[in-house]
Amino acid sequence: MQPTQTTGVVPVLDELVGALAVGGCCAVVGAPRTGSRGSFDVARLLPGRTIRGVTLGDSEPKTFVQLLADAYRRGALPLDRIQRRYRFEEINQAAAASGKTVKPVLVF
Repeated sequence: MQPTQTTGVVPVLDELVGALAVGGCCAVVGAPRTGSRGSFDVARLLPGRTIRGVTLGDSEPKTFVQLLADAYRRGALPLDRIQRRYRFEEINQAAAASGKTVKPVLVF
């Protein structure tokens, strides 16, 4: 499994790039603010280490969004089970939602 950086926090990306094994690849999914700059030892990339940005699962949006919409209409994409929102007061229920939802989201 290749490491994935989803936080959008640039210092976390810097640390992850520094920890890559030879031939390793880091997928950057989380987006920091526009104009954010990382700082890492470029020479560490030379033995085949890779940093790769990924958007929408690296799909082509024009066809992928339509594919997702069609899957939802057929009932093959259960959006209601993927994400569930909880009020902050329900934080314990959100933590216990394992198996009921993929992504519990706290609403403040």
